[in-house]
Amino acid sequence: MILLRALVLALLATPALAQDAPSRAEAEAALEAAYQKEVAYLLAEKRALEGRLSGLERKQQQADIDSDAQIAGLQGRVLGLERRADEVEVRLDDLSDATLVASERQALLESTVQQARDALSVDIADDAPESAQLGAVFTAALQGLEQNSTIRASTGAFFLADGTKVDGQIVQVGQIAAYGQSDAGAGPLLPLGEGRLMLRADTTGSDAAQQMVAGERPDTLGLYLLESFDKPVTERTERTVRETIDAGGLVAWVIVGLGVLAILLSAIRAGLLTMAGRGQGLVETVADALRSGRLDDARAKVASGPTPTARVLRAILRAPLATDGDPREALQDVAATAILEEQPTIERFGALILVIAAVAPLLGLLGTVTGMIATFEIITEFGTGDPTMLSGGIGEALITTQLGLVVAIPAVLLGNVLKGRQSEVLRRLDHAALSIINLRTDPSPDGGNLRETPEKPHVREATAADAA
Repeated sequence: MILLRALVLALLATPALAQDAPSRAEAEAALEAAYQKEVAYLLAEKRALEGRLSGLERKQQQADIDSDAQIAGLQGRVLGLERRADEVEVRLDDLSDATLVASERQALLESTVQQARDALSVDIADDAPESAQLGAVFTAALQGLEQNSTIRASTGAFFLADGTKVDGQIVQVGQIAAYGQSDAGAGPLLPLGEGRLMLRADTTGSDAAQQMVAGERPDTLGLYLLESFDKPVTERTERTVRETIDAGGLVAWVIVGLGVLAILLSAIRAGLLTMAGRGQGLVETVADALRSGRLDDARAKVASGPTPTARVLRAILRAPLATDGDPREALQDVAATAILEEQPTIERFGALILVIAAVAPLLGLLGTVTGMIATFEIITEFGTGDPTMLSGGIGEALITTQLGLVVAIPAVLLGNVLKGRQSEVLRRLDHAALSIINLRTDPSPDGGNLRETPEKPHVREATAADAA
């Protein structure tokens, strides 16, 4: 269109055409007609394109609608598949649970059948149906209950408590107890395994056994209930003191020896303290003599006394009164020296008893460690299948600890009690010594002090106070 218009303008601008007016008008008319035709063509083409575009848009909209519908259908199908998958998963879980229950039932059935074979001695084929296996088990169980609910008497052999084998009557009370009666003895029986029976060492129930053999029903039964006649039973006997110590080994004997030593030392120390605590009456007697001015009588009363009080007072009374110093201080030194000389006797064995009290638990711990080492050695060599093999080491470990505490606790109590008694004895010695020192150094009622005078022993020397 633009090209056609440019062509028309170019023709009009040409001088040759400018001179020919009629031709120009015709040309313009022709161009105008061509232009109109071209416009009509272009408009028709535009309408055609718009119609085609509208068709394409409608087609695209339909395609979009179809796609949405297809997507919705696919989504619905996916949801359906998910629901189906969930249902399948639930069904699989149910099947797994059912399989587990079936396995447990099968295992329970096999265990029940095996227990019936062992306990009831019934022969059940492995390939038999489950119902047949259960029927055989229940039949055997009912027969066993019927048999075990009766009292049966028979003639057989059993062992006495000392191991002697005798023949006699055996009365079996179901599967829980048995009695034996023979000329050598009667009473409840214990299983030894492999069908053997032994008479209990305890004779309780012998009268009931004789009555049961005679077919009578005693008022009181001395039963020993059994778990099974095939399982051996050993009666537990109480250990003696020696057996307990032997079970603890060498360390246990050492602890017991220390305990005996602690008791002996405590008894000796208690006797020494009792003897050292005597003499209160002697102190009063000496004090009365000194108050009367009879120094020689006071010395005579303590001259041969065997107690620490007598020896301390003897040292104080024999010591001369100092003339160039404080007489009280001199006598106090003499008393302190005498008490120090008596102190080893008063304190004798005190530290040793407390040492034993401290060492005994340590020895118990040593025995515990030794016993555990022995136990682990047995475990290393033989394993843990037989507990009786381990009981020796464990027993040694526990017994030594027990003995260590049994020795230590009384030793600590005795040691501290005797230590308190020792303090009381020393306090009384100090008090006695101070009392006598006061009587020798304090002014007498008539103003004098008790001093030694070879010519007149009972006469007090005059002092500056008398002169005043």
